[in-house]
Amino acid sequence: MSDRLQSAIDAAKKRWGEPFCGFQVELNEKDGKEFPLQHRCLDAAEWKKNNVLESVLTTPYEVSKAMQGHTGCGLDKEFILASSVHADLTSDVVDVVSGVDATETWEDVHARSLAPEIQQFRQVAAQEISNRLLELGGDTLLALKMNPGIDTL
Repeated sequence: MSDRLQSAIDAAKKRWGEPFCGFQVELNEKDGKEFPLQHRCLDAAEWKKNNVLESVLTTPYEVSKAMQGHTGCGLDKEFILASSVHADLTSDVVDVVSGVDATETWEDVHARSLAPEIQQFRQVAAQEISNRLLELGGDTLLALKMNPGIDTL
């Protein structure tokens, strides 16, 4: 390891305390260590599953955070966001992220190759969104149909 990288890690440890994992995870992955996230004892397969889980949960998390923000969203934006989450959860391809910031890489993974529990989460979440979108009625559906930017078919 270079002196410059080691001094950066030491400065980060001094600033944020032990265990500092930001640089350490990347170093452990580069070195091919058994547990990239040592303080949690995740081996390479578990680390990969963690990346997949993070990738699958990111879109629903960001959408729900936007919907529940200080100002919230209008009905039309909520419908569009919910529709996009549904499309993401029912897609045959999942974008799996690994790394952070500048070292971040994205890999397309077929949904059928995901772990069974992640496949089940995607299926249940998509069904729940479908149920809520199909249950729209009365004034709510009329308001959406009056918006030219929304396809309610």
